[in-house]
Amino acid sequence: MTDPDILQLRLERAMATMDARSRAVFRLHRLEALSYDQIAERLCLTLAEVEQHIADAILHIDRELTAMERRGRG
Repeated sequence: MTDPDILQLRLERAMATMDARSRAVFRLHRLEALSYDQIAERLCLTLAEVEQHIADAILHIDRELTAMERRGRG
């Protein structure tokens, strides 16, 4: 498995343990390239809620990836 494959697998594992709404917002923004405004409209959220979900998702992923590194597993 290549490094990008390992990172993708780790990202998917981290996202699987994330709050469902934050995961949906993160996917729409980072993987489907929707703007915050587009996400807010699609999910009936305020712009502030979208911003908070993105921040929560990034923090969650960072913590999960760090924990995976410390455990030495992919």
